[in-house]
Amino acid sequence: MAPDVGELVTAATRKLMHDDGAGCLADLDRVAAIDPKLDLRLAATRGQCEMLVGQCQQGKERIARWYETDAGMLPERAMITAEQIGSMRCREGDSSERDRLLRAYFDLSDGAYMNRRSPAFCKTALATARELIPRVKPRAPDDGQITGGAQALFHTAASCFARAGDCKAAWSTYRELFPQTATTAEAAAMMPQIIRESYDSSILFCGAKQREAPIPQSPPQRR
Repeated sequence: MAPDVGELVTAATRKLMHDDGAGCLADLDRVAAIDPKLDLRLAATRGQCEMLVGQCQQGKERIARWYETDAGMLPERAMITAEQIGSMRCREGDSSERDRLLRAYFDLSDGAYMNRRSPAFCKTALATARELIPRVKPRAPDDGQITGGAQALFHTAASCFARAGDCKAAWSTYRELFPQTATTAEAAAMMPQIIRESYDSSILFCGAKQREAPIPQSPPQRR
């Protein structure tokens, strides 16, 4: 690899990591003019940079093809992998509702488990998820990217708010979105206590520290 080409590849990768899709593509185009074969091997990088400039569908297709041909993945798994990358890189443009929902799930998970975000960031991602969940249907019974994200929303969103330092929003979100599984009146009466105990034990940055309101007491049972 000629030093100038190596520098261009390094620069493109750096720009990718800093969300500079246009700058990344410009560097990759210069690489392609010098060494077209090398450019083909950088398809996964180019695909991610295309996602950053709003060409989400083209980027996903390019990355999926790369995983099929270079990594030997079957087409379905290659596309799932491309979508997972898209959840990090796709920016508006031609993003589908599914792409936007996966992005919202990624943002909430990032805020919950990786990087401390602002409460406004968590609120925006949660609003997007709640808007799109009813509209984006799973492609198959094992489409865990969609079903798993919806099932975990109560915990992921609350954890995002908690890490951001907004325990009030964390508790209200957890309480509102907690799966309601009670099938009897007795079980329903126990749900407030179950939700509180679950929240206190699992939402690490707030938990028992957040006491917004007393737990409603169950009415006495008539004999």
